[in-house]
Amino acid sequence: ASANMGMRLFSAAQRDFEQVLRLNPQHQNAPIMLALLLHDEGRTNEALNKLNLYIQAHPESVDALLLRATFEIEMSQYEAARVDLDDALKLAPFRADLYLERANCFEKLGLKEKARKDRLKAKTLR
Repeated sequence: ASANMGMRLFSAAQRDFEQVLRLNPQHQNAPIMLALLLHDEGRTNEALNKLNLYIQAHPESVDALLLRATFEIEMSQYEAARVDLDDALKLAPFRADLYLERANCFEKLGLKEKARKDRLKAKTLR
């Protein structure tokens, strides 16, 4: 599936990810990769639906929360992204990338001081 994605064979990659999920519904990366694939194909709403279902079943998935926040930022849904990033940071408080993404979100919300603090925090974690 990943190889097909890299070659931009999206239909084949989607079939492969879906097959992985049929064989192993608890697979950790396949739903996230499938959502990323759908997003890359321009099917962002479908990607968000897949992520929403996955996060409902796996609320501890930092990577899924981060990916959903990234999609939300692209869609100018900054408050929703902030909530996802806050949740991700509760689960993984030592990940600099999460602070940087939240700083980006804070910037979009006009919260420049909070953005500055998150960038400083990220810098200390690197």
